[in-house]
Amino acid sequence: MRWHPVLMIVGLLVGAAGCRTQGQVSPQDRSPGTEAKRLVAQAGRSVVAPPAGTMTVYVDESAPPRPTADEQRRGFILFTRPMTQVLFPAAVPKTQERVKALSLAACPGEYEPAVLAIWALQGLSGVKVSVSDLTGPKGTIPAAAVEVRSMRIQPKLGQRRWGPYQETLMDVPLFLEQRDSVDIPANHNQAFWLTVRVPDDTAAGDYSGTVRVEAAGSSGAQVPLKLHVYGLRLAEPTGVRFGMCDRLRTDAAWLEETFADLRAHGMTGLILTGPESGLKLRNAGGKVVIDWDGTSALEMTMDAYAKAGFPEPITWIWHNDIVAFCQTLGPPQSSAFAEAYRQAIAAINEHAKQAGWRPINHCPVDEPFDDAQQLALAMRLLGILRNIPGVRTEANGMNGHWDQFSDEAYGLLDVLVLHDGPVLRRGQIDLNAWWAFLRKSQRDGKRIEFYNIDVTTWRPEPIRYMTGFGLWKSGAQGTYEWAYMWAVKETDPGWAYSQPKPVLFRYPRAPGESGGPTTGYEGAREGVDDYRYLLTLSQLVERARRAGKGSLADQVWQPVQAKLDAATFDNCVGKAAQGDWTGKCEIRPDGTRVARGDMKIDNGWGFGDYDALRAMIGAGIERLQGAVEQ
Repeated sequence: MRWHPVLMIVGLLVGAAGCRTQGQVSPQDRSPGTEAKRLVAQAGRSVVAPPAGTMTVYVDESAPPRPTADEQRRGFILFTRPMTQVLFPAAVPKTQERVKALSLAACPGEYEPAVLAIWALQGLSGVKVSVSDLTGPKGTIPAAAVEVRSMRIQPKLGQRRWGPYQETLMDVPLFLEQRDSVDIPANHNQAFWLTVRVPDDTAAGDYSGTVRVEAAGSSGAQVPLKLHVYGLRLAEPTGVRFGMCDRLRTDAAWLEETFADLRAHGMTGLILTGPESGLKLRNAGGKVVIDWDGTSALEMTMDAYAKAGFPEPITWIWHNDIVAFCQTLGPPQSSAFAEAYRQAIAAINEHAKQAGWRPINHCPVDEPFDDAQQLALAMRLLGILRNIPGVRTEANGMNGHWDQFSDEAYGLLDVLVLHDGPVLRRGQIDLNAWWAFLRKSQRDGKRIEFYNIDVTTWRPEPIRYMTGFGLWKSGAQGTYEWAYMWAVKETDPGWAYSQPKPVLFRYPRAPGESGGPTTGYEGAREGVDDYRYLLTLSQLVERARRAGKGSLADQVWQPVQAKLDAATFDNCVGKAAQGDWTGKCEIRPDGTRVARGDMKIDNGWGFGDYDALRAMIGAGIERLQGAVEQ
């Protein structure tokens, strides 16, 4: 996977500026590029403050709701939106979005977020959001089980391929940070995400608590928080890879912490890039010997991967240092090179078994179909790998250049990883061809996975869709994204905060920074859970049918299937794949882009349909579970 963003299947977006107590920006200073300029001053690093005309800004000219007497007195309006809908600070709340209560449903062990947004009628300082314990008939969920994070605004660069309103810097709601308090300028909102992690031993039932909003000089407000806990654990998918890309590392503490976070976000696999494995290879009388001492990046990463409990194979992209060693014995087309490469990979696989590592899928060249030289090397290496017993081969990006994907290449691969989703030729859609290719690959014992559904990292809808309901609907067996924290060095985590281009799904802790997950990363976790809900219900449906309750099973499953059928892939290429602005866009005389409305993917669903289908599935699970256990 290359580090730069690539085309996605779907997109979502709305834009403006943000604020927080550190480096607080006054309302008068919130001009295009303010956040980028502030970061330059704060970080003292290499971000270049954009000149006029190189920003895209978000404008919402809607009139806010007329405040009630209570809202006027406390100085703010509380509202909510689905987590799939990006919420920029300039977005104006609608009357029907006012919060009466925040309601969630989840299983024990599951994470589930709710969005609470505060629209400031006047400038607010020292704004805090806290949650009480949640009490139910059979116990209490402690307040510590609910993590409260505020939305962080960061400047990010788009890509020209996304269109004129997505190619420049834009201050975007990027990730969820933790701060003691935030300030909110008048006529702006600040989003908070409240994510409950239901303790494993929580009894089924309804739990309730209170969300408290405080601000200096304000009477504050309270909002009921209601949580329904289902009486079961979600099924764990087998043979389905949900993953992120990251690089080989030698920092044991870093590996342990980040792998635990990936597992907590539902990731079942990982894609490792290097390019250097750090292995110590030598030639001993014509035999390749690897000195295993536990200190190489490959050894330390694979040990940590096994310890973290990832259930699926790991993919290792780039064998650069292995190839370089083998080239000291002969050019790639020589028999000496082939034998050295064979011995090296066979030794690695044998050590993997002895060390208790998870299986390795070998992807020796990244996106080899992009140029002829890389493709020639990939074909040579895959041909050697194919003849090593027990080795599984993988390649990515073939649908970017389908004319380069020969029958020979197909025959050399166990795992085929496609850009964007069920698209065989990137930029074209032919679902009949997709279903035919999927059936053929299944007959041939091959796996089909997707990658880089969304690499902006801050658009939760596309990645939630194609990690969950869309993946299920497509018939593919996994999806992964570039990249988790690939570009971040353990020794310089603050670097990430001054860079508008590197792709990070999680920001690391750094001096003065809490770090935190991007909203796209949270969308990935929700997509994994969507898939698990579907899997759990489908298993119960089969149990009910075996128990002679097929009519009830059909009553529960048919409306779920109908909703899945209503989602479409027909527009999953081009601008429709990225999503498009629902409001009027314009380019001002100075070149500044102005965007309005929402950026919505064209899949036939609204932002709220994801949670609505999840609720339908949850109700069906409870109904069938009661029936099959009678």
